[in-house]
Formats: sequence, C-alpha cells, structure tokens
Amino acid sequence: MVRIPAKALRDRDTVWVVVNNELQIRNVKIAHIDLDNVYISGGVQIGEKIVTSPIKGASKGLKIRVVGDKEIGAEKTSKRRGQKMEGSKGKWKARLKNSKND
Repeated sequence: MVRIPAKALRDRDTVWVVVNNELQIRNVKIAHIDLDNVYISGGVQIGEKIVTSPIKGASKGLKIRVVGDKEIGAEKTSKRRGQKMEGSKGKWKARLKNSKND
C-alpha cells in the first residue's frame, strides 16, 4: 500500500504520475481516504512522482518539468493508517492521529 497527498487525487480514482518527464494518467485502487492522505493498494508504485499541482490542459504524454525535484513520491505505509514504514523513499512526515480503533 502507498500513501499520497489527498490533493493528488483527480476525479474519484485517478492520479497523475510523471514518468520520463511525461504525464501519465492512472486509475488507482483506493483502500482508504482521510483528510490529508489517500492510501492506494494498486495503480502506483512506491517512489513514483505524483503530481499535486493543477495543470491546465493536462493530457497523457504532456511534457512535464518537475520543480524542486527531490526524493519525493508515493511512499510505503504499514497496514496501520498513516504509519510510515522504514526504508520508504518519501520524505513526508507521517501524521498519526489518535484513534480508539488503533
């Protein structure tokens, strides 16, 4: 399972991914959504570059220039929602929420 920012979700089950500086449009399988994140069980791989900004005229194959290209991307999470796994490539901080269900 991978975690991406909620603002990266397009329509209901689509994300934009940058591969070789080109836009790809992917359908994804959503496992869970919370206020800040979407947990995906299929359609993107750990470390892929996910577009979070709006792009006017977005279409498959559109040439993309990534600004601030650091080690960012979809990251691996444990089955406990929001808990970042050791060794994941993402640099986002895990936001653990106190929950009676955990």
